[in-house]
Amino acid sequence: MLRSKLFATAVISVAALLASATSAGANSIPTTGSRISLFHGPAQYPAATPFYVEQGFICPLAEGVDSCMNSDFVLTVDGQQQQSVTDIDTVVRDGTTYLQRDELTNFPIGLNVGTHTLTGYWYQDGVLMSTQTLVVTFS
Repeated sequence: MLRSKLFATAVISVAALLASATSAGANSIPTTGSRISLFHGPAQYPAATPFYVEQGFICPLAEGVDSCMNSDFVLTVDGQQQQSVTDIDTVVRDGTTYLQRDELTNFPIGLNVGTHTLTGYWYQDGVLMSTQTLVVTFS
C-alpha cells in the first residue's frame, strides 16, 4: 500500500512538472483560455474568462504504460464533477519517452464571480491515490 502511494505521488509530481512544459493541444484537442494548474494555480482569476484544467498521469513508455492506461483523473468544482476529455501524448524529457495521459476540462465562459473550489482526484486501478484542492476567487 505504501509503495503504491509513493509511486502515485512520484507520478503526480512528475506530471505536474511536465504538464507545465507540454502543449495541452498536442492531440488537436482545443483548449480555451489559460491553463489553471491545481498545483500552482492562481488565488485570483478574472470572472467570465475562459480557462482550462488538464491534469493526469505520466509513465515511462518502456515500463509503465499499463499504469497510465489504468489511471483516471476527476475534477470537481464546488463539489460537482466536471466533464472532461482524455488527452494522450508522448513526451521526451532528458532522453526518456513518456506516455502522458491527462483529462482536459475546458471552461469556455469561465466561472462566475465568487470563490470556487477546484478539487482533483487521481485514481490508479480504481483506487483513489491522491487529491489536490485549489481555491480561487473569481472577480
